[in-house]
Amino acid sequence: MVELEHHALIAGILQSFLRVSQFGQRMTTWNLERERDTEMTNEIQGVGDIGNGDRTRLL
Repeated sequence: MVELEHHALIAGILQSFLRVSQFGQRMTTWNLERERDTEMTNEIQGVGDIGNGDRTRLL
């Protein structure tokens, strides 16, 4: 019986780690998408990084 409880505890801990990992992946994906959207918006508006060698137009 103790062994079964031990396995259940380990399974619960592993599920918690999995949930945290999945949450981290979603946040990373969300941040990358947000960054990409910002870059696309800046390109459309003609904003660039100063000094990066690209043609830069300041609004």
